[in-house]
Amino acid sequence: MKYFFRDFFAKAYMCFCALIPLDNKSIVFKSDRGLQCTDSPYALFREVRENYPDYKCIWVLKDLTKVPEGAVAVKEGSLQEIKALATSKYWIDNKRKGCWTTKRAEQIYIQTWHGAIFLKKIEKEIEQNLPEYYIKSAKHDSAIADYMLSSCEWATEYIRKYFWYNGVVLKYGIPRSDILYSKPERIIETIRNHYGLLPEERFVLYAPTFRDNGRTDVFKLDFDTIRNCLKLRFGGEWKVVVRLHPNLSGLNSPIIYDQNVLNGNQMQDIYAQIISCDFLITDYSSVMFDGMEADIPVLLYAPDIEEYRNNRGFTFSFEELPFRIATTDNELKEEILQFNRDSYNSQINLFKNTLGFYPSGHASKSIVKLVFTEK
Repeated sequence: MKYFFRDFFAKAYMCFCALIPLDNKSIVFKSDRGLQCTDSPYALFREVRENYPDYKCIWVLKDLTKVPEGAVAVKEGSLQEIKALATSKYWIDNKRKGCWTTKRAEQIYIQTWHGAIFLKKIEKEIEQNLPEYYIKSAKHDSAIADYMLSSCEWATEYIRKYFWYNGVVLKYGIPRSDILYSKPERIIETIRNHYGLLPEERFVLYAPTFRDNGRTDVFKLDFDTIRNCLKLRFGGEWKVVVRLHPNLSGLNSPIIYDQNVLNGNQMQDIYAQIISCDFLITDYSSVMFDGMEADIPVLLYAPDIEEYRNNRGFTFSFEELPFRIATTDNELKEEILQFNRDSYNSQINLFKNTLGFYPSGHASKSIVKLVFTEK
């Protein structure tokens, strides 16, 4: 009953707005429930702006000031959002839409999702742990989606098995990952200038995920030792950029920032940070796979792996991953000092072949071209 009246009136209003003629050159974009313009919806937005400038781009946002240039914004959860959805031919989203959402037969909905390789069990695979309303929304969202996206054969099979989805899976890669292959020099220069890096300085990106129990002590590393180890192994001077998960924003961070340990959460786009860094350390975050696609050396620091495994569960064994794993500061130190790029590349290639990765780097262009030339 919690959402009954909201869904009833939202659906009724959407059906009323559906009496308005459909705008065949209007697209509604939404990412992270309206928190920001990021991820694959933003990558597709940029492709549309570049190649279909006559299309109207509408972003659904909680904060209307975050609207990107070339788009208009509507408030998340407002009547304007409902009307935009009811009257625009195209929808692009990376999270589930509510049960009230009603799609016309002529409309096209691209569900990009917000992950590529699913390390942690999600959707139907953990159905017993999900709220009843979420399951209902997920099934509805999958039923109205025209396309979902995949980076590899493994992901395609997972989507088919666990997403309650029987529609078309586009096997072009993930739009947000395009930047990982092209590595635009202007973006790398912008990131390095933002952190005030000298030409001889390099940086390691530390990007751990959150813990369901709110635990934060696992994020505190001996950053001075890490910097020295990187210097000994690879040369040059090193700084650390710490990028904490957005879910940690309301918690007390154990990280002490200074001239060598920099706050990475001030930048919106983590993918720009990934292509600009020289080394990546994470734990159970899918950012490990983004680093892999960007051809960046990746190490995993997982001090609470058994606790996390028992709590969240993994889609495949951690030992199947192509990355070396450290569970203590000393192990992390040794893994850095002994890092072998040839062995690492061999493991990465084997992993990609096992999962059946599709050719990537042009996902945005391929998807937009296919969908927007569809009759």
